[in-house]
Amino acid sequence: MRTCSALVLCALVVASGAASAQTHSSAQIQPVIDQASAARIETRLQARLDSLGGGRVGPCGPVFLLNAPDTSGLASSDGAVCTVEAGRSQVSALMCENAHDGLFALSLTPLRSLEAIRVFVIANCYPRG
Repeated sequence: MRTCSALVLCALVVASGAASAQTHSSAQIQPVIDQASAARIETRLQARLDSLGGGRVGPCGPVFLLNAPDTSGLASSDGAVCTVEAGRSQVSALMCENAHDGLFALSLTPLRSLEAIRVFVIANCYPRG
């Protein structure tokens, strides 16, 4: 397993999302409350981290889904705020992914409000349709 610093170097490339969020202003984050669905999302996020070579996804919450209204509900992105263990370090990370389009993003910047999470997901994982 790589150290936290390697995890940051591998995965922390985050776009600024202000313009994108305005373009997709009707896209809303929805919490995932079904435990089986949340577990599937966490498993996919773990697989993404594994492909980068490090980190173990720990407890997650909130787990969320973003539906893209301009795709007639056919495309969505999901993600979570999770504890990620890398080496002996634990960090809180916001991750989003869109398996259909092959998108994944991770941020170690604390984004606690739903609006900040929504902007991050739109900027980095918004469905292309």
